[in-house]
Amino acid sequence: NYDIGGYLIFYLYPRIKVFVDNRPEVYTISFFRDKYIPMQENNDVWKKMDGQYGFNMIIFYRHDLTPWGQNFLVSRIQDSQWAPVFVDMFCIIFLKRNEQNHSVIERFELPRNMFAVTR
Repeated sequence: NYDIGGYLIFYLYPRIKVFVDNRPEVYTISFFRDKYIPMQENNDVWKKMDGQYGFNMIIFYRHDLTPWGQNFLVSRIQDSQWAPVFVDMFCIIFLKRNEQNHSVIERFELPRNMFAVTR
């Protein structure tokens, strides 16, 4: 997500492409207004964007306090298509349930009951 994208680019690019990072000057206002925020607010938009971009991994800053960021985290915890495989004080990593990620998910999937949702 926005908060840790720059860090991920520094360590992962070009092997892994990052969807967004914390350089607002690189992205248009319409990117945030029409894609980034709506895909976190609305599961139908998320599914459409996932179909378009083919996301395989989500690395998300856990302390993102935006309403859309919190909604996205709760939605992914509840989404059976995504497996939480890592969490620490700062981030959570989800992998898409597919053949490519099967062995990692099998070894490291975290039980969903370890996550509490409070509103």
